[in-house]
Amino acid sequence: AADDSGESAGTAADDSGESADAVIDDSGESADDAADDSSESGETEAAGTAVPDLTLKIDSTDGKMSLTVPENWEDLSGRFASMRIDGQGGSSGLSVEEACPLKAGSYDEAAFLMGAWETKEGSHLADLKDYTDTLYKAVSGNDAFSDVRPGQYLEMTLPQNGLTAYRRDFTAVFDGLPVSYWIYAVDGGDAYYQLTAWTTGTNARTLEPCFDAIARTFTIS
Repeated sequence: AADDSGESAGTAADDSGESADAVIDDSGESADDAADDSSESGETEAAGTAVPDLTLKIDSTDGKMSLTVPENWEDLSGRFASMRIDGQGGSSGLSVEEACPLKAGSYDEAAFLMGAWETKEGSHLADLKDYTDTLYKAVSGNDAFSDVRPGQYLEMTLPQNGLTAYRRDFTAVFDGLPVSYWIYAVDGGDAYYQLTAWTTGTNARTLEPCFDAIARTFTIS
């Protein structure tokens, strides 16, 4: 989905901007060598990109989540009231404001991030990997995307609270423009949490380490 400015909507780090901890293969096992040649090269390039200081703390509107972003970013709560969550098979009926109580980004950098959560009570999901894969399929399966190409599958540890997170990313074409998405899934004990970050154009290499760094500041209340 997109507003008039052409931004595509998502559903769903420490300050040093270090790269994610381990590469996960499709079976969910950590790869012994951390990456194959192509993934390792891409991670090295991303890790070499400077990450701006993360100084602006943003809290979710429901008080359950927070993270820290660059000073030139802003809290985007209230900016997506007219947008609906789209996925595989069409709209879910929820507005972005309802579904994602945490929203931040920079219009100048075309960098956007949203956070959401769902309780584990009564969930059909088996574990965090199942949740991660379900998120990935929902976001990458957006009917408005074409030429979807999967990227890395990484395991991260969030240093603020020691929580385990998985990250999956992909590129696609939306309305003729290249887009890049990063999906972070976090096991929060009694709930699953998600961060979905995205950008347009050729900003992916610059923004990937920044998104990873922001994800590592994520905390839950």
